[in-house]
Amino acid sequence: MSDEIVTIVCQHADALVSLQESPKYKRELAEELEVSKSTVYNIHRRLSEHGLVMKTDGKYTLTERGVIAITAYKGYKEQTEVLKQMPHNRPFEAEAG
Repeated sequence: MSDEIVTIVCQHADALVSLQESPKYKRELAEELEVSKSTVYNIHRRLSEHGLVMKTDGKYTLTERGVIAITAYKGYKEQTEVLKQMPHNRPFEAEAG
């Protein structure tokens, strides 16, 4: 992913996660994110410019690219949580084999 897409995914991860659960109408997404419908419109515009979401049958939905982007983001977040739990000075031990 380019740096710009990474930034946009990070900024709008909550919307992408919501849409990964299910497609939503503007009103539904606004209520869930606790933002105005005009804010949802602006989020949609930014995400659609990068091919991450689209509007189908009046609902916002993730594109294949959007699914890959939010899945990668969630994986990154999970790994950073693992890192937080690890000791800082533990040496790496490669498996023999």
